[in-house]
Amino acid sequence: MTAALARARALLDTPPTPPVPGQLTTDHQEQHMTETPARVLALMSLMRDIEKPSGVYNRAVRRAAQTLTDSPENEAAQARGNAALLEIEQAVRAWVAKYPDPEQAKPEPPFTASERQFLAFAMDLAFDRMVNRDGFDDEDHAALARFRRLAEQPTP
Repeated sequence: MTAALARARALLDTPPTPPVPGQLTTDHQEQHMTETPARVLALMSLMRDIEKPSGVYNRAVRRAAQTLTDSPENEAAQARGNAALLEIEQAVRAWVAKYPDPEQAKPEPPFTASERQFLAFAMDLAFDRMVNRDGFDDEDHAALARFRRLAEQPTP
């Protein structure tokens, strides 16, 4: 929960571009409308999804603070708060899955020549171990062949 929630919180806590005091400029309005509408709409969707469980959680926290520790009322308030947090977590996880971080979605660059050489060396060592020991099956050999192909791919 913490990684997904932290990512969502970071997106929510990102300060907007500051407007000109007193009024938004046309440039700022155009920038806002052209660069962020998908992000804004996505965040609004997340806010709607967590609005109700957030209210339940806040009421549960206030109720728990008003009750005696280890009382049935306190335990009930904590249970409601925990259930609301789980609902928030599910909403945040679903949101993160639907709107992945573009930086994390970037493909890895191809291997450099030295990385390919090192990977080929590691595959040779793995092959030697697989030949000299039992317990390796066809799936292991297929994985080794796949890694060898990765090591042999030229750098564009």
